[in-house]
Amino acid sequence: MGSDALTALLSWLACQAGSFGLGNNIFLAGGALRDALSNRTVNDIDLVVDGNDAEEVANKFAAKVPAETKITVDQHGVVLLHIVGSWDRGGHEMKGLKIDIAPARDGDIEAYVGGWDFTFNALVVPLSKLQDGVIRFEDVIDPTGRGVQDLKARRIVFAADPETTIAASPMRLLRVVKFAERGFRATRETELAVRASARFLTGLPHSAVSNELLAILRESGDFAGVLHRTQRLGLLEHLQAFAEEEPSFAAALNSWADSIPLREALMVRNYRLPAGQRLRFIACREEHRKVLERLVWQHGNAVADAWLAVYNQPGKALDNRRVLAEHPEYRGKLMQGISCLARELLVAQPHLLEIRGMLTATLLHELQTRHEELPAS
Repeated sequence: MGSDALTALLSWLACQAGSFGLGNNIFLAGGALRDALSNRTVNDIDLVVDGNDAEEVANKFAAKVPAETKITVDQHGVVLLHIVGSWDRGGHEMKGLKIDIAPARDGDIEAYVGGWDFTFNALVVPLSKLQDGVIRFEDVIDPTGRGVQDLKARRIVFAADPETTIAASPMRLLRVVKFAERGFRATRETELAVRASARFLTGLPHSAVSNELLAILRESGDFAGVLHRTQRLGLLEHLQAFAEEEPSFAAALNSWADSIPLREALMVRNYRLPAGQRLRFIACREEHRKVLERLVWQHGNAVADAWLAVYNQPGKALDNRRVLAEHPEYRGKLMQGISCLARELLVAQPHLLEIRGMLTATLLHELQTRHEELPAS
């Protein structure tokens, strides 16, 4: 939501919290606060409740929303208040808004958020300070004593002991990559901690890792940059192991890679990760792959994609009736040899696709002049 919509929503939340007598017990926190302070778009709201039942608070807010709402509770006790119906707040549509409301464990807000991942995420503001909907740095509670400073400097620093923080939630290893792609800079101490604890990544569900990695890749758009960063942080080797050992992880990456431009898919392949079904056949043929890479860089994705499509299925570009009419001896299983010969010709002479029928004519000429067996697949 835009800044004006956020201001309208926060002032409403503050007003309601005050009417519950909880203005000093409910806090804006997490990504919502971080992004608001960074002038980034805020999509969802994160609240933390200190000393009160989070579900009860969610029900109180829901009762005040003049629209249909839905409340769910996850396995960690975090309550999701989802605005399902249409709600105009100060001229801004709130339909679809999600408000996460988490209970502060042990009723200690500073200790609770101080155990989050990074210093700039371990910040809170009581709703009592947001009556006008405006977030001010002077109202921010900073349990680590450096979160505001690190946010302004865009530094990635673990909020507590790095190894303990990572061991508690190893997905934080990939979150370092995520924020680095957003323009934050991991300190040397953070990078060393990630490399030292990279092994914890192997204990996560493969589906969770693939979902997080793909979310980072899609948000960044700099696929080679993301993978280079994982390599530098010692995470890439574990991602490669996942791809080799877990079919569902490989399938998720293959599906994504088939949706991106061919040039980027080839970059992914260079990091020894699944790069899509279209590259499956050519991937293990280094000389052939080099031809494809040259086509991509010299002529662009469209030309290279067309060449690769024929390389993968030569029969679709050949005039098979003409080939079999002139060489009936190749009918049946030997047509596989014809396809292999067509690939050899495409690799040696990529321009054969520029003129319709040229590949077939060149292949027939080659069959006339060859006396050895056809190439094997």
